[in-house]
Amino acid sequence: MQADVWNEATVARAVEGSASVVNTVGHYVEKSGATFDRVHGQGALRVARQAKQAGTKRLVHISGVGADPGSPSRYVRARGIGETLVQDAFDGVTILRPSVIFGPGDSFLDTLARMT
Repeated sequence: MQADVWNEATVARAVEGSASVVNTVGHYVEKSGATFDRVHGQGALRVARQAKQAGTKRLVHISGVGADPGSPSRYVRARGIGETLVQDAFDGVTILRPSVIFGPGDSFLDTLARMT
């Protein structure tokens, strides 16, 4: 189920009736108002808050390797802040910190393919 993490109503609909929720929202490049804070911080908070409100038993939050709210990197700092916000909003959340997630239209493999 998809939802727009900037739209609380779509998140509420997406998690409604779910025993488990996995937040996989990720963003590697800031553009068009899609800042790291809006996606990894406030967006993650909306998912956690709505999952708790819906009575979800299990929340898995996909973060990023090295996430740290004190990092000088805006990306890494936003990931760390997002983790803190999610932990405060949903007791017992499971946080995973993969190094790279890729798929169609990503900014990782697509970039490597163009380079080759």
